[in-house]
Amino acid sequence: MDSIIGNISDQLVIEDFIDIIGDEEICRMVKFKKIFDLLPCGIEVLDENGVVVVCNKADREIFGVDDDTFVDFNDFEDPNVPNEILQEIDKGHAFNVLLPYDFSKISYTSIYKDCIKYLSVRGIPLYTKHQTIKGYFIVIVDDTLYHQQHAILEDSFTKLQVAINTGNSIIWEYDVINNQVYIDPVLNNCKDNSLLQFISRISFQNKEKFYESIHPEDLVRVRDCCLEPLLNGDITHYTTTYRRVFNDEAMWIRVNARGFKYDENKKPSKVIFYASDITQEVQLENSLINLERESDRILNAIPDLIFVISNEYKFQKVFASGAKSKGLYLSEKDTIGKSIDDIFDPEKALFFKEKINNALKDNVETEFDYSLQINGKQCFFKSRISPLEDGSTMHIIRDITDKIVQQDEINRLNAIMDIILSSVPLVVSVKNVSDNFKYIYFNSEAEHVMNRRAKDILGKTDFDLFPDQTWASEIRSKDLKAIAEGRLSEYAVNYKDPSGKIRIVNALRTRVQSKNEVYLVAMLWDITEQHNNELELIKARESDRLKTNFLANISHEIRTPLNAIIGFASIVG
Repeated sequence: MDSIIGNISDQLVIEDFIDIIGDEEICRMVKFKKIFDLLPCGIEVLDENGVVVVCNKADREIFGVDDDTFVDFNDFEDPNVPNEILQEIDKGHAFNVLLPYDFSKISYTSIYKDCIKYLSVRGIPLYTKHQTIKGYFIVIVDDTLYHQQHAILEDSFTKLQVAINTGNSIIWEYDVINNQVYIDPVLNNCKDNSLLQFISRISFQNKEKFYESIHPEDLVRVRDCCLEPLLNGDITHYTTTYRRVFNDEAMWIRVNARGFKYDENKKPSKVIFYASDITQEVQLENSLINLERESDRILNAIPDLIFVISNEYKFQKVFASGAKSKGLYLSEKDTIGKSIDDIFDPEKALFFKEKINNALKDNVETEFDYSLQINGKQCFFKSRISPLEDGSTMHIIRDITDKIVQQDEINRLNAIMDIILSSVPLVVSVKNVSDNFKYIYFNSEAEHVMNRRAKDILGKTDFDLFPDQTWASEIRSKDLKAIAEGRLSEYAVNYKDPSGKIRIVNALRTRVQSKNEVYLVAMLWDITEQHNNELELIKARESDRLKTNFLANISHEIRTPLNAIIGFASIVG
């Protein structure tokens, strides 16, 4: 900044110098090269056609040329000189212009290549006594540094405005000596800035009004721990959050404050505040905190053991209240910060580490079952490992001991039932009504009677098994009737097996409901041989009855004439 002021002062000196002396005096003075070269700004004297007659050292340094380069050089033909200046020269007018000088356009030799300088150029025509133009006096000041600094400052100011307005922020200044608050309207000019709108309604002008606008619960902290220590020189800056209040409306604000322009007592005479509206941020943070608390309550209520293990195999968090009654309880005191090796035996620790590594490697949830010996009892667990973004893993452990025991008992009972059903001379089959009456169970007697293997029956319908579709339709009708009535009994009816052989059976169909599925249990017992035996017995009994009747009839027929003979003989005798 000092060099720029110096250049401006030098230019003024030259202008005053020109005003004081006359044209002839200037022409004489330019001959004194030593004095000429001492001038800190560029000086050129042109003839009436624009050809450089003489130039000083500062001018040559500005254009990066040696002593002889500008000899006979015509400034009016320089491509960097705009037509507007040439028109003013033609009119004999003086000119003053900021000229962007592009060295890539020049025809002379310069040390500057492909760069642009910003030059303040002032030209004054030199007249003879007869008021004809004798030449031109040109003063050139290199303002490139000033221009660059101004561009940087303007760019920084624009960025600062964008940052303030984008972040719903404002910058304000407190004058400690005059106890006045100032908000720059140029810097803080966004109409959509929520904080600016809120502050403008409060309209605080001094420190006392500022304190009045702070929420009572935050006042002591902001006043005694932040601003007053800053004003007393105890601290140089602070960052804090607090609430500003206006008509029962509160806004959360984050403030960065810094003192400057310190006096001899090391107390600031001014304080700059950068404040941002963080109301939504605080509300979101509070929501997340409440959500986390609610999630913790839910996780602790789940009857599973849930914990998080870091990528170093250490317990980070444990949710186990709901699992306490299941014997899975692990307190935070006993687990947080400890590793898997501290909790489990070496074999199980290695087992869990391998499962964790596999889950992290594939980045997928992994489920597996395992068992542990707890208090002398073999317990069974199902574990699910879920990889988290930070490389840790969440583990959900469920005690399935009761389920395993129950399943073992069910399997044992099923095995006994299967032995019983396979041993009795009774055809037992089960169809899934919900799945188009497909067979799902077929016992050994059914295989014998139907003359088909169970593996060829299961998963098929009667329409798949019986070539005679009419017979299959008749079976389906009876099945539907049993489903509708709940039970259907038949005795000594004809039953055609898949080979077409007719057998005599008794049949019982029963509907069974299990949750969302409906099943049809069919039991058949073959009475073909019994029926045939009964027919033979009936035939035998009928044969004996005919014989008896015949003999009775013959006896009667014989007895009648014998009685007559005997009677006749008695008469004769």
